[in-house]
Formats: sequence, C-alpha cells, structure tokens
Amino acid sequence: MIDLYSAPTLNGVRAKIMLDECGLPYRLYKINTAEGDNKRPEFLALNPMGHVPVIVDDDGPNGAPLTLTHSHSILMYLADKANRFLPRDSAQRLRTIDALANVSIDLGQTLDSMIVLSRGGDLTAPGFKLFRPRFAGYLGVWDKALLTSRYCAGDEVSIADFAMISIHARARQLDPSLLEGYGGLDRWAGDMNARPGVQAGLNFG
Repeated sequence: MIDLYSAPTLNGVRAKIMLDECGLPYRLYKINTAEGDNKRPEFLALNPMGHVPVIVDDDGPNGAPLTLTHSHSILMYLADKANRFLPRDSAQRLRTIDALANVSIDLGQTLDSMIVLSRGGDLTAPGFKLFRPRFAGYLGVWDKALLTSRYCAGDEVSIADFAMISIHARARQLDPSLLEGYGGLDRWAGDMNARPGVQAGLNFG
C-alpha cells in the first residue's frame, strides 16, 4: 500500500492524479499547509523541506520501503511501478522526461510565482503582471505543439500530461482569463478532463 501525503497544490495534485490513473492502491493523508501541517515534526520526519507531495511505499524496489519527496521522482517511480505513462523506448522516454521538466519547471514555477504574488486576490499586483506575459508565452508554445500532437510528448498520454493538467486546473482557479485563446490547449484539456483518473485525482474531497 502507498501512503500519499498531499494537498491540492500544483505538485500535490499531479501525484494524486498519477495514483488514480495508474490504479495503484493508496491512502490519502491530507496536509493542510495553511494550518501548518507540513511543519509538524511527524511530517518533517518524512520530508525535512516541509513540501508536498510525499509518498511512502511499503512495497518499494526489492520489497523494501521507499519514501519519495518530489513530484518528478514520484511520477517517474509510479510510472515504472505500474508500467504505464512513461515509454520504455530510450528516445521517447527522454522526450517525455524533457516535456515533464519543461512543463513543471518553466510553466509550473512561473504559475507558482503568480499564485504567491496574487495572495489576497490582487491580480493587478506588479509582480503578478510581470510574470503573466511569461506564462502566456510558455502557454503559446505548448498551444502550438498541441495543435499537431495529441498529448504533451506525442500520441500517448504520459506523466508530462498529468503535470500539465494540474497547472491548467490551478490556472483556471486563479484567473480563467489566463487560459483564453488557446485552441490546441483547449482541445487537449477537454480530452484530459474527460479521463476518470484525472477527475478523481483533481478531487481532494
């Protein structure tokens, strides 16, 4: 059984989506970061950085327990464990990992900065306005790619798509206008949001 310690953040959502998509059994422990759950000693014993998500797999490699504390490594580990969503072919596997890094680091960190700068609901804050065109530029590149590619890394859904849909969902919550005018992205998001695993993963109850 896998224990998932998470919250509905950019990184936290994608780990839950991955577990629901893979159909792996897990227990969800909701971490309320606003109340400081991630700073409590019992959580810091799992991840001294105090970040979500964290997974603890009692049946890790060679049957030994395994703890992972970063969404990238969690997605890749679960993909290998379930043998899904990360190609075995070396070239396509690297293209998928490259897409994941681009989505999570470039696009995701830009949106995360916007979220921090807009706390309190001020979407006109100078910092927010500074990052908004950068976010739009990244989305424009992905929109163009998704006009000719069904998914982020090719014709098959992958861990890169689960990272991207968590960003898409959080951007919609923050300001729906951030997502306006992207035909390729809209088509892709419709396909992704129709997936039962994505629907379950986005629901923290």
